[in-house]
Amino acid sequence: MARPRKFDEQTVLSGAMLVFWQKGYAATSTEDLEQATLIRRGSLYNAYTDKRTLFFKALEHYGHKEITEVVSIMTSAKSLVTGYQQVLDKAIAHASTDDSTSRGCLLCDAASELGGKDKLVAEKVNELFTPMADVFLKHFSSAKKQHSDDELTAKADAIMGFWGFPPLKRHNSL
Repeated sequence: MARPRKFDEQTVLSGAMLVFWQKGYAATSTEDLEQATLIRRGSLYNAYTDKRTLFFKALEHYGHKEITEVVSIMTSAKSLVTGYQQVLDKAIAHASTDDSTSRGCLLCDAASELGGKDKLVAEKVNELFTPMADVFLKHFSSAKKQHSDDELTAKADAIMGFWGFPPLKRHNSL
């Protein structure tokens, strides 16, 4: 019979998420994960099998938190303009923070690092972004009288792209 876990999974996933976010998947070592999660290697592997599985769990942890928040903002906003203003304010505040939380979007980072060479990462990122893309498209669709489908898709893509823009700041590109 397996022993019960002696750690809080959300805390472990938050620690793993932060180290993957800071270093990227390839540069994150098992030692980094041990240090970030305060869990020994054996326990990490017993709980998550391998680094890749933990990475996917960390992506899901991030996606469910961040994407759910954006979807909630958009669906509860009193108007389309108010919703977009709140989402953009959140993104700008996050991007302009000078502390260690100003990392851009973990999903965008994962797609940039691995999406072109790892189909499962690309699929996971797409799956996690879908609810946010859907809510943006739904709101833009209500504006169909004023814009073509191509314009609406371009606007939704621009908002989604803005979400991943902050990593450029990290590399002194801004």
